[in-house]
Amino acid sequence: MATPESAEISRQLLKGEEEERRRISRELHDETGQALMVLRFHLEMLAGDAKGEEQRAKVEESLEVLDRTIEGLRRIIARLSPRVLEELGLLSAIRRQAQQLSSQARIKARLELPEEMAPMDHDIEVALYRAVQEALHNIAKHSQARNFAVGFRHRAVEFPSKSKTTEWACCRAALTKEASASRECGSGRRPWGDR
Repeated sequence: MATPESAEISRQLLKGEEEERRRISRELHDETGQALMVLRFHLEMLAGDAKGEEQRAKVEESLEVLDRTIEGLRRIIARLSPRVLEELGLLSAIRRQAQQLSSQARIKARLELPEEMAPMDHDIEVALYRAVQEALHNIAKHSQARNFAVGFRHRAVEFPSKSKTTEWACCRAALTKEASASRECGSGRRPWGDR
């Protein structure tokens, strides 16, 4: 069982990681993103000045590659610094992540999320979001699943000092291919009972 001291150490580590992700995200946006947009502008000028169909086709192909690169950079920036979490809140951010995975990977999503959640510490929200984000990334990359489910369950936890706190069991991603397998994340215990 986690102690308040180990929970605080974990929280500080996660906070440091999150600050580093924000810094990298800003640098990617401000430096690399801007450089790619300047490059795109120059390629558009070249396309307009092209002296023949073959040259124009090569520049257009380069623009398509550049557009895919810019879109990939935007996805990386979004994963590093989840503005959607800041703007929409935890539940909406998780719904959006699941919808994106569902549409990009053509995997059916089932969300088992409450309509509302009581306000919680921002660091905990970020940790929950990151755990779900990582689970969804693993589903897309490794599972070959046809569907998945994401859900939260709420429970009270009592530390040895007898002080009660609230903990959210992180997520469950149930994968179905021919047979069913499940991936749990969070405290390591099954927060879902015997289902």
